[in-house]
Amino acid sequence: MAGQLDKVEQTLTAPDAIYESQRNPASNLYFKAYRGLPAGNRYVMVVAETERGYVQSSFPVQDLSKGGRLLWKRA
Repeated sequence: MAGQLDKVEQTLTAPDAIYESQRNPASNLYFKAYRGLPAGNRYVMVVAETERGYVQSSFPVQDLSKGGRLLWKRA
């Protein structure tokens, strides 16, 4: 995600879906769809630790399968 800080910020501020992390319930997974991502990926996923308020990781993914329990989805 080097050079893609704008996509990370947009994913956090205007996500398409938010899921609770399966690995760490204190973290949420934020997804936003983008065109033109590398290797056929469709979404940017940002992993944010909600209790302490920081981004743990961010990377492009092909689908929403990494999500756990759905917390919110854009209508």
